[in-house]
Amino acid sequence: KSPSDVKPLPSPDTDVPLSSVEIKNP
Repeated sequence: KSPSDVKPLPSPDTDVPLSSVEIKNP
């Protein structure tokens, strides 16, 4: 779980928080 979380995998989970941040900080 540690190496997986550290690896920058192009998963939808990473796109979710990124979108949330952009929406909160336009």
